Amino acid sequence: MDAFVEVVDAVRSRVSCPIYGVFGNNEYTDSHDEYRKRSGIPLLDDEAATVRIAGRDVRLIGSTGSLDRPTWWQRTNIPGIARVYEERVAKIDGLLQGGGLRILLTHYPPTHATMAARRRSGGPSSARRSWRPSS
Repeated sequence: MDAFVEVVDAVRSRVSCPIYGVFGNNEYTDSHDEYRKRSGIPLLDDEAATVRIAGRDVRLIGSTGSLDRPTWWQRTNIPGIARVYEERVAKIDGLLQGGGLRILLTHYPPTHATMAARRRSGGPSSARRSWRPSS
């Protein structure tokens, strides 16, 4: 957690815009409140926030995201994770509805193309896609 706070502080010292973040797969649910408290920034967890930037409202949608299917470790250690992913995708899809400028922040990369590039660079190969629009 100390490293996370150091990164937030480094970013905060270099920018004057609002700073928002999302949780990754190593910030476990039971520590979310502590991350929020220690970092001092809004960490979006399947939520939306609206900020005013250069006279425009911008809606930020933030989520850890999801994989097309849970990894072996997730299936073994996180009961109901497939259902959590399905519900998360549906919730994100709903948050993205409407007009105006919207920015989606996710921990997991949002497309097959992103993951293909990540696999070529030596990144994890189990992740497929975090968000897909509903049909």
